[in-house]
Amino acid sequence: MREIKIHIKFNSYTSHKQIVTDLTPIFTASKEDKVNIQIDLNVDRFLYSDFLILVVAAVRHLRANEIPVSGNIKCNPDNDKVKYASRVNFFKLLGLDYKEKNARKSSKGKFTELTPYNNENVDAIFNKIRAILIANVEIILEVQQLLDYCMYEIMDNVINHSALPLKYGGNGWCCAQLFPQSNEIRLLICDTGIGIHKALSQHPKSKYKDINEKEAITLCSQKDVTNGEGMGFGLFATSEFIKQNGGEMTVYSGKHFAHTSNGQVTTGSGMYWQGTFVYLRINTQNSVDYKKIMPEGHSLPDDYQFFLEKTFGFSDDLW
Repeated sequence: MREIKIHIKFNSYTSHKQIVTDLTPIFTASKEDKVNIQIDLNVDRFLYSDFLILVVAAVRHLRANEIPVSGNIKCNPDNDKVKYASRVNFFKLLGLDYKEKNARKSSKGKFTELTPYNNENVDAIFNKIRAILIANVEIILEVQQLLDYCMYEIMDNVINHSALPLKYGGNGWCCAQLFPQSNEIRLLICDTGIGIHKALSQHPKSKYKDINEKEAITLCSQKDVTNGEGMGFGLFATSEFIKQNGGEMTVYSGKHFAHTSNGQVTTGSGMYWQGTFVYLRINTQNSVDYKKIMPEGHSLPDDYQFFLEKTFGFSDDLW
């Protein structure tokens, strides 16, 4: 039996890769081990929900596999960052008792809580993200629809591919946050499943059975790359969108990642994340020529504008 000690210090993180480095030992644990996690939430910078959700996903992975986990959180309950962590359900999802002092107001159109999803609730959860991605973005309707398409494809990939051969058996986590002052949206979709390499190489219909993990990360955002179950278009369309939009995208799986920034894609290696996460930073004021991305002949459904107007309504406050 091993005792695995994890130290999470949010004030020191500026990238998801740094968090993965500290979380990696979690994915080596077995039922005979004990995992102790110490979390420091005392931060003097903004606390991003897409950082918090990786910790939640890793801890819930331990519990789902019946691996003993203990620990504590160091925080000042009067700190605004700690209040934000509570508002997006960080403490609740870790099973910790934290009493909020403020009455909650709607998050609709502004952010989502750290949220688990599966095949049964993916549509409802996606609509919450859709309200942030679409209704706040001052760009042409066709581009809004492209965002809509890309996000659903990424979430659907988790359900369809993270638990193969059990199609539709996967589950994941997601979060999104609008930053109106900086005109950007940050979101992250993750799972702790089999990862991109196994999803591409081990499916019986796949033509990529001989690739390694680095090759799988390089290929996954290219057009028509699929394990035989899908079109191989979702991550490609998202990557092309991010290039035109001037945003950022990171696809991290296993020990490798692909990062899109300034219109360029680079690959690299790091510590281990079991499964896959996709992080996006979208510039809400930068338009995109969707015709360069979507297949020829693609057109906007006649009822799409009506759907948007009917679905979304907004409030102004976090609490």
